[in-house]
Amino acid sequence: MLPRFPLLLLCCVLSALAARAAEAGGYLFVTFNGERTPLTEQIYFGLSRDGKNWQALKGAQPVLVSELGEKGVRDPFVIRSHDGKKAYLIATDLSINLNPVWQRAATAGSQSIMVWESSDLVKWSAPRLVKISPDDAGCTWAPEAIYDEENGDYLVYWSSANKRDDYKKFRVWAARTKDFVTFGEPFIYIEREFPVIDTTIVRENGRYYRFTKHEGERTIFMEVSDHLTGTWTAVPNFTLVNSEGYEGPACFQLAPATANQPATWCLLLDNFTKGAGYLPFITHDLASGKFEPAPGFQFPYRFRHGTVLPITAAEYARLEAAYPAPVVTFRNEGNPLIRDAFTADPAALVHKDTVYLYAGQDEAPNDRHQGYVMNRWLAYSTKDMVTWTAHGSPFKPTDFSWSSGEAWASQVIERNGKFYWYATVGHKSIHGKAIGVGVSDSPTGPFVDARGTALVTNDMTKATQISWDDIDPTVWIDDDGQAWLFWGNQKCYYAKLKANMTELDGPIQVIPDDQVKGYTEAPWLHKRGNLYYLSYASGFPEKISYSTAPKITGPWTPRGLLAEGAFNSNTIHQAIITFKGRDYFFYHTGGRQVPETGSSFRRSVAVDYLYYHRDGTLKRVVQTSEGITLPPAR
Repeated sequence: MLPRFPLLLLCCVLSALAARAAEAGGYLFVTFNGERTPLTEQIYFGLSRDGKNWQALKGAQPVLVSELGEKGVRDPFVIRSHDGKKAYLIATDLSINLNPVWQRAATAGSQSIMVWESSDLVKWSAPRLVKISPDDAGCTWAPEAIYDEENGDYLVYWSSANKRDDYKKFRVWAARTKDFVTFGEPFIYIEREFPVIDTTIVRENGRYYRFTKHEGERTIFMEVSDHLTGTWTAVPNFTLVNSEGYEGPACFQLAPATANQPATWCLLLDNFTKGAGYLPFITHDLASGKFEPAPGFQFPYRFRHGTVLPITAAEYARLEAAYPAPVVTFRNEGNPLIRDAFTADPAALVHKDTVYLYAGQDEAPNDRHQGYVMNRWLAYSTKDMVTWTAHGSPFKPTDFSWSSGEAWASQVIERNGKFYWYATVGHKSIHGKAIGVGVSDSPTGPFVDARGTALVTNDMTKATQISWDDIDPTVWIDDDGQAWLFWGNQKCYYAKLKANMTELDGPIQVIPDDQVKGYTEAPWLHKRGNLYYLSYASGFPEKISYSTAPKITGPWTPRGLLAEGAFNSNTIHQAIITFKGRDYFFYHTGGRQVPETGSSFRRSVAVDYLYYHRDGTLKRVVQTSEGITLPPAR
């Protein structure tokens, strides 16, 4: 229910100051994280340098927690005081997790809002619960505020349904305050013949622009006025007026005006009916109301109804230092192995005495969602396969400037003290999937683009007619020091890599189909003794098959199935390692992470033991719920 960005600062200088702050520092996003647990309905912070690529603060854990009122907060809004000396953060007093009945929330909910104050955006006051709604209000949802220069106070507005008409429709109410402690009498601010909620207001060139949700049609409408409490008229050409399924509008200036071009504004709308979180829309002329979908935005998780605040460089550094990601460790308790997020396409690296595990994060909102939602990769490590450390997201597709996103399968390999991350992503200008290379001095990053361009693009491979054949890279450094890249969907491609690990060294070749029978995707290379093993996903729904060869270039001899299909998932993607004398088989399934349910688009990384027959062929992997918590077979 709530959104938006503060452009309250000072008089007419406001837009310029916001733009300068964004240029010098970046943006703070104040949000909540759904209603899965009591702690997800609390206050979360995100940071961005450019307003597009966001990182979670405090490891995506809540920054502020309320134990007052309903013991949960949603729809947070942050505003600077008119003199710039402090910031006020206000939020809906509501926990759907603890009180999971929306009818009760609308008709017998809180009549108060939660308020915090801070002089530096880091140290916040204790929360206070302040009653602002009339006595017959059934709720006080999505509070926001803006400084009224004409009146010399703040106009605070929110949504309520009221007993006076048997809670038949929502109105937007308002009250005035100078200090967010004492509030004037509430009054009806917006009333239509239909229910309205979730209002946000921004100002540009002396005019106010207001976005509000039509609760009946689940659409957003836009209005304009010269005065906050004056007459508001509809913006006639608002392009999103008929777009359904949105709420919680949040609007902020993404780029300042120049001598030749007006400011660029971003309107974020929470696509709540699809569980997709905020979707961005851009305009280069706010007054026109003409917004277009904006590509290139990345969120670390589904940001919900919240606010974007421009901040200075000093504030950015202070927030980043104050809320680092905590070191999170967990014990292997069986399969799935990774339970802090849905993860897929595991790739494991043994470096010295540590296993590093990399996986893409599945962010499909529910088990009914169709299609991959993958915006970043996650990293984990262990020294004993029992206790694991989560390292967050050291790399994401938008770290490639040429990438359009999508964190598909990847692999990390070490050479000469550098770590190279080969990753499948979309390409902005060349149709189809592409493979990029990141590099870091540490296996846990951060990683940066090692080339500035893609290593492999769809126009470089002609063996299929599909646009997604350049996926699933795996790299092997042979005993003679020669590095090889294998990849592909429908066809298994391979090529030499130069010693710099960032360029191909020779032509792209294709393994004949009869040497990798049923090949679909997900190649993985390993070696035992003098024998090379190429495992891969075969068929669809997928299983894991493998072939062996005396040399990395083949010829490859098919050896049949290595693993059956994964539970509740159309795909399976493997990684094979030897660590401290034992062999392990990582893969993903569509299994459940209590209380969440899995699917082909909400997968979970698992691990089981891998065994060999005496002749060097592989035994069929048995996928278990216990995983490697049980002792290995003798």
